[in-house]
Amino acid sequence: MEPVIAAGSRRLRMKLWDGLPTLICTAVLCIILSLGLWPFHRVGNSATWLESRNGVRFGGHGSLISLTNFSAGNLPPQSSFAIEIWAQPKCVWYKGTLFAFTTKEDLFHLALYQDQTSLKLFTSRTERFHLDDFFPRKGPVFITITSSQQGTAVYANGRLVKTLPQLHVPTEALDGQLVIGDSPCRFR
Repeated sequence: MEPVIAAGSRRLRMKLWDGLPTLICTAVLCIILSLGLWPFHRVGNSATWLESRNGVRFGGHGSLISLTNFSAGNLPPQSSFAIEIWAQPKCVWYKGTLFAFTTKEDLFHLALYQDQTSLKLFTSRTERFHLDDFFPRKGPVFITITSSQQGTAVYANGRLVKTLPQLHVPTEALDGQLVIGDSPCRFR
């Protein structure tokens, strides 16, 4: 009777041994799929209201997005306008979009960008101006940009920094969804 038990035990071991590669392959496939697909989740918005004063602090993935599109359609094409924003970079060596008006056709319809200590204005991905050493080492800066038929002027804390008589930003640049604090490319 012992040879029968040994033969049955050997058959059982052979069946387990035959199924082992399938089991290992299935386990490896599950691990690869779970680790490969795991990071595809929406990152939380790290924009928070300041506790001590009016304002918003933007973290690494922080942004504010308008619910509806802005439209300058009622304004005559020759109209003048001003854009104002308080900005205090965490570090002057960072790069990032301060705000952008974005449309489906043009992600950077109008964008104001910090490039380390410099300030840049883009329309339709074309750099319109670049101001070196614009951002102070510490503290906030109140940025005002005015545009009219006479050109564009840039102010920092109420002080005229640069006039660009050849640059007239059209009012249509103010059309689209407003994204503050991050690049619109992250949301498309």
